[in-house]
Amino acid sequence: MRFYILFFFIIIFNNQTIYAKTHIVEGYYIDLNDKKIEVSFEIKTYEEDSKVSIADIQERIIVIENNKKFKLWPYMAKEISFNFNDKNYILYSKCLECLCLACPDTLQNNFFLIKKIAGIVSLYSIEETSSGKGVGADLIARTSLNNNPIKRELTYILQKNNDKLIFLNLYDEKLYFLNLHIVSTEYKAELLKYFSDCSIALDMIKSKDFIYLKIPELVNLYNSNCK
Repeated sequence: MRFYILFFFIIIFNNQTIYAKTHIVEGYYIDLNDKKIEVSFEIKTYEEDSKVSIADIQERIIVIENNKKFKLWPYMAKEISFNFNDKNYILYSKCLECLCLACPDTLQNNFFLIKKIAGIVSLYSIEETSSGKGVGADLIARTSLNNNPIKRELTYILQKNNDKLIFLNLYDEKLYFLNLHIVSTEYKAELLKYFSDCSIALDMIKSKDFIYLKIPELVNLYNSNCK
């Protein structure tokens, strides 16, 4: 019994230390009829650096409208936008069927994603924290961005024009389900096929110093030279 009580309080403590506090910010969302609706949002920030927890709002965001709160699910809107600490955030609703095979039907398998790069090839990202927050916490392969106590991990997603989304997994998916984070080279093979119409992009992918975190650089290279 003492063990379970201690475990319970450890969980509570960890959850409290992950986020500094909740903020109310002004913004808007675009509904399915392309109507812009100005509202307030409830967001959370990380304790360590006061940055917005994107992982916490990818699956849904709390909206405050006419003094009432409700959950805005990604299938209910085309995009959301808000400002925090002089930075503008825009997240787009995208269907991620293959990441959420077990999602409840009400979620419609849509998620709010940050668009890192816009162009012929757009680059989106999924963020997850070590708390387990984020899209498909056990279903996506991830790559660590830093050594902070709270890991922020990313999966990159490509979309050429309005084509199907392409997921670029860093880790071996089968081993990842066994909690073995073994780096796979499959994402490079995927990139070679995806950018096969651009020789300069292929040269970059084949270079020895090309790594997963250089994917944004690759996308910029393609959009600038291979339109």
